[in-house]
Amino acid sequence: MTAKKSRTQIASAVSLALSSMMLSAGVNAGTIDDTYLTGVGAFDLSNVVIDQVNAETGAFISVFTINDNGTYTPAMAPNTTFVSKIYDPLTMNSADPTTWTQMARLTGKDYPIGEPTGIKAINDDQGDMRADSPKNCLLSTSYLGGSGLNLADPTLRQPTLCSSDFQSHKRFKVSMLGATVVADGQDGNPIDLIIKVADEDEDQNTVNLRPYQVYSKINNYTGKRLSGYKVQVGRYVDEAGTTVFRTAKELNIQDRLHISLGLGEGTTGAGVLNGSNIFDPEDLATFSFGLFGDASTSANFKQDGFFDNQRAGFNVEQACSTGALADCGSTQLTGYENTTIYYSDTIQTTGAMESNYVTLFGDWLHEQVQPRGLFYDDDDDRATDDVLMAWWDGTNWLKPAAVRPTGTEFDVVSATEFNSWANAAAGESGEKPYYVSSIEDVLNLGPNYILKVGDGIGGDFVIRIIPTVADAESQAQPTPWMDNLPAEGDLVPVTDTATTSGGGGGGCAVGGNGRIDPTLPALLAMGLGFFGWRRFKAGK
Repeated sequence: MTAKKSRTQIASAVSLALSSMMLSAGVNAGTIDDTYLTGVGAFDLSNVVIDQVNAETGAFISVFTINDNGTYTPAMAPNTTFVSKIYDPLTMNSADPTTWTQMARLTGKDYPIGEPTGIKAINDDQGDMRADSPKNCLLSTSYLGGSGLNLADPTLRQPTLCSSDFQSHKRFKVSMLGATVVADGQDGNPIDLIIKVADEDEDQNTVNLRPYQVYSKINNYTGKRLSGYKVQVGRYVDEAGTTVFRTAKELNIQDRLHISLGLGEGTTGAGVLNGSNIFDPEDLATFSFGLFGDASTSANFKQDGFFDNQRAGFNVEQACSTGALADCGSTQLTGYENTTIYYSDTIQTTGAMESNYVTLFGDWLHEQVQPRGLFYDDDDDRATDDVLMAWWDGTNWLKPAAVRPTGTEFDVVSATEFNSWANAAAGESGEKPYYVSSIEDVLNLGPNYILKVGDGIGGDFVIRIIPTVADAESQAQPTPWMDNLPAEGDLVPVTDTATTSGGGGGGCAVGGNGRIDPTLPALLAMGLGFFGWRRFKAGK
């Protein structure tokens, strides 16, 4: 057993004094490691290799070395970013890295906002939180704008926290790769994120839990349509000399390590339970609100989603890896007799939500069939989110109709309007404000869930992400938006005033911010072709 420990978040001007709090009154909750300069000690790198790459081209520069004190070499520098390559740990016994199986890439923001390793922990955030949110979280190793790695004094840098504002790049982005998919209609191979944890108290007889909200995205770069996903928690253990993964239930530690959708676990913000849900059911696993969302329901968005004013994504439920949900056990919240907290070691999707995503595209798209859009760089900065103005349906450029009775109507972009965009003057950056790029956000799903960690589970645990491959019929669905595909890059004016069909420009394949995705060189090597990308845009 480990004696009670005290830690300090030393890189932030915000003091994060450690104390056990939130969903239990005791002090012996497990603490995810938040040591080192920005809490990067949380992410165990035993199955991870971190590359420094050119932010413009994705070209490899070097491998990062992460030191015991959390520093790393080489230093991040202008025009660089990082990619954490996540491998199947059971294939890494060989000294030859070419025999290892890469399952995913975890990508981050460019210098000076982004920093290796890509995942950090915050414990006991004292900032202003949404009333129901835990004060502990797993999130990206990003900084707030204007306060990042370019500040020489580390104490002036302001890393993102659980309480950081909307669109402050809190979500870390896991791109699932081809090795994760198997036969159509089946669960795929797992991606394992290993997280370090330490006991907070020597007395482990009473189980008290520290809840962590997980800010992440999972993105489909598998080359297959997906019908959903699973997330499980557990550990790698040694059994008769063989290393195997076992879920929390299989290890009988599910009462002190489990995963939750926040049902009935809301608080008043002062750590007092009030029986509300932390997340709305339609926000448990969704695509971008800017593409699918109702502005009237949001304090952050002023316009309805481009494709639909209804949310799009998946319905999600809690489950148990060994059978029925009740197999994992449960407890009743004191004073809330109708609120049962299940010790689930699994969450899983139960089907797609009804939305225009399903109507237009079918099952969860992969990178080879992502549609193209016409974007507007409204601030002359390709490093920020740009505005999607129109999308290519295979025949025409379509924009949201001025009047949308069902929230899904589109109008054809006229040649006159298209040419006005194509002829717009370049900004001070030298970039043209309108351009064609892939709409990567149709690949990117934002799950919301809570991890609860107690003492006595060991020195680490695993967050396991498993894609579910759509069936053969879904894989064969038509993709009309891929017909007559416009070239990516700056717009070229059209001469036929009757149509904008095929309107687009030449230039290199780029994405929504004009950069090449570090994920894509690997896809090239697999013969998947060259695809445009949008740089990591973590949301709240």
